[in-house]
Amino acid sequence: MKCLVCFAAVLVAMAMGAAAQNMGSDERAFVAGGEGRFDLSAGDYDFAPAADNRLHITWRGDRGEDVSRVKVAIKVVGSVATVETSGPHNNMHYTIEVPKTTNLVVRLTAGDIRIGSIEGNKDIGIRAGDLRIVVGNDPDKYGQVDLSVNAGDINASLFGGSKDGLFRSFHWTGKGSYRVRAHLWAGDINLVASDSI
Repeated sequence: MKCLVCFAAVLVAMAMGAAAQNMGSDERAFVAGGEGRFDLSAGDYDFAPAADNRLHITWRGDRGEDVSRVKVAIKVVGSVATVETSGPHNNMHYTIEVPKTTNLVVRLTAGDIRIGSIEGNKDIGIRAGDLRIVVGNDPDKYGQVDLSVNAGDINASLFGGSKDGLFRSFHWTGKGSYRVRAHLWAGDINLVASDSI
């Protein structure tokens, strides 16, 4: 029986070690209400509100050797954080957590971006991939929405917009203070009410 317990413990330790090799992380102190500028290499990215006033980045891949080749550079000066990622392009997934209120400027070569319930302005550009932004259900928070795709769909029902095809754009003006700007060369833009959609 003791041998079985020891063997099981070894298997668990090996599994945990393999999982750790397939993940990486970094973080910095930041501030609420700041601006995050992200220059991102190919991959899938989830942006989520952090539980603190720090910037957290974790990444994972299918192979430990790919994860070890990822480079993440973070620089914070006052209320501005600059983040650059580089590394393998296949099967890489990043989770970026920022303070609940953060203005986001994001450029991505290829991949999907999902932005959760983060308050603030958003300026997003993707060459190829899909974009999903949680905008809530109150259009009065927003003053300007500018969306465009060279090829793909635009879905912005909160603001009364839905378009598909080639060289499509959508513009909306409101009374609020937040701005949403997004341009995709190829892909779909979806503005949704909540994280659960």
